[in-house]
Amino acid sequence: MSTPSKRKGSAWELAIAKYLVEKGWIYAERRIAGSNLDKGDLNGIVGCVIEAKNEKKITLSGYLKELEVEMGNAKAKMGVVMVKKKGTTDVGQGYAVMPIELWTKLMIEAGYQ
Repeated sequence: MSTPSKRKGSAWELAIAKYLVEKGWIYAERRIAGSNLDKGDLNGIVGCVIEAKNEKKITLSGYLKELEVEMGNAKAKMGVVMVKKKGTTDVGQGYAVMPIELWTKLMIEAGYQ
């Protein structure tokens, strides 16, 4: 039996996957845990690592360090930490966190320059 915090994290990962599928990323899914080279919590978007966090205390610096390692493991050029907003189960109201450097690359690639 998993711990309550693991169940909470798993539920958030599943909610994110469902949300992404509904938004058009039809291959988004929860990654199976257990790899010695962590590549994030969700997959199905080529070149992008998604780390999911549902914790009482938000620690951005730790999340971004973890994201950096996972992006290296996955050889991904894009990554984001999706943090659950306290008090809501609406994934769209959660927080998308990434280093400004990645945000800048994303904006340039999208034509905002």
